[in-house]
Amino acid sequence: MWRIVLIVSAFIRLTGATTFAGRVVEDHSGNPIPRVEVRITRIHASGPSAELETDADGRFRISELPDSEYTIRFSKADHSAVEITTHGRAGMLLWLTRFGAISGKISDFEGHPIANAQVAALTPSEEIAGTVDMNAPSGEYRIYGLRPGSYRVAVLTSGGVRSRRGIALYPNNSAPRDFTVSGGEEYTGADISLAAGPVFRLTARAESTEARSVLFTLVSAEHPGRQLAQQLVPVDRPFTVESVVPGNYELLASGTSPTNSSSFGRAPVNLVAANLDDIHVRLDQVRSASFSLQLREPCVADALVELKTIEAWLGRPTSVTIHAGKLVDLTALAPARYSISAEPSRGDCYATVTREIDLTRDSASKPVEIVLAPLGSIQGYLTGTARAVDYVVVLTSRYGSWQRICFPDASGEFEFSAVPPGSYLAFAAGRDVHWAPSRQATALEVSGGTPVTLQLHPPDGSR
Repeated sequence: MWRIVLIVSAFIRLTGATTFAGRVVEDHSGNPIPRVEVRITRIHASGPSAELETDADGRFRISELPDSEYTIRFSKADHSAVEITTHGRAGMLLWLTRFGAISGKISDFEGHPIANAQVAALTPSEEIAGTVDMNAPSGEYRIYGLRPGSYRVAVLTSGGVRSRRGIALYPNNSAPRDFTVSGGEEYTGADISLAAGPVFRLTARAESTEARSVLFTLVSAEHPGRQLAQQLVPVDRPFTVESVVPGNYELLASGTSPTNSSSFGRAPVNLVAANLDDIHVRLDQVRSASFSLQLREPCVADALVELKTIEAWLGRPTSVTIHAGKLVDLTALAPARYSISAEPSRGDCYATVTREIDLTRDSASKPVEIVLAPLGSIQGYLTGTARAVDYVVVLTSRYGSWQRICFPDASGEFEFSAVPPGSYLAFAAGRDVHWAPSRQATALEVSGGTPVTLQLHPPDGSR
């Protein structure tokens, strides 16, 4: 989780004028951060009211803005970004989390560096994270820009003359290491040695009476989001992959006919001790799903629904516009697992939807419901402290990196407005105190329309 502390030593609300001033430092070290971009935007304005950067000591100051409520965004490359909505304030101390990095070397079983390996940091959902620096001659790598979270380092393809297809995790596949980034960690020495061992060949053919060409994709059963091989071949020719390490795989196929109609198939592959040269994939595994739209007042918009395969075999998402009161069917879908997202066509409403749908075995048995609801809000009260104004309240998305901060007043009351429906964590932070939201935060669900009431108590050691 990102760690952010905002301390207020003075509160300024001048008649006709507003001042913002403070300092930005690194969370893990307390060192000032220069050249942080500070964008100040008046609520409901079409563009920023002021843009500036912190100086060499991490300080910023802007005066003589019209007295109003503003949103302030602090951002810097390789650091967290934070948004605050407030009237004028001076004496602010903001702590930004620096992103993490992992580095090491990749070598073959004889200790020779591997120059062209593809290495990545994978999230628990198999997405590639961060940016990779690769020193090809020495086999060294460095993955940086890792946001707070958990990662595993994987060699996706080994490259070179002795290229081996199969994912290799650090330090090994049977007991992979999880790297936890909470802010600024620099992990070094994550060296991966690709062990010696047998490799095999697999050959597959598509069975179809209509398709003229077939796109084959080979993925690991344990890591389906990463493709190990992909090739477009005529339907009467085989798809062959050499140098595949033993393991469990999925062979995915999509065919195209002269009329541009699509057909799909998938087959499990268990590669153990010998070549597999007689794999047959039938292109008759087409799926379908239906979608419905429910509106909560005052929402009146339609919604654009997008399906994207979680497995790495189809490049373009499938999308459809749905309307309230009308069931919409999507046909000719691949037998895959999909992530689902939805966006309203207009207005300030927010779409909520089931995150994933699994069509690997069969079509969807019931419609997927999309709900358009107005943005929610949180109205809270901070208890257990005589000086609530010495604290800030942080709201963070439970399934992402979205964060906002607000200030309790002297009585302890605070509010977050325009909050998208979803799952969140909220916690209070005091002066010069670091915290772990996963242990001290309060979980809550925000829905559209009705405000969520919340009572927070400062964690021990922060009062």
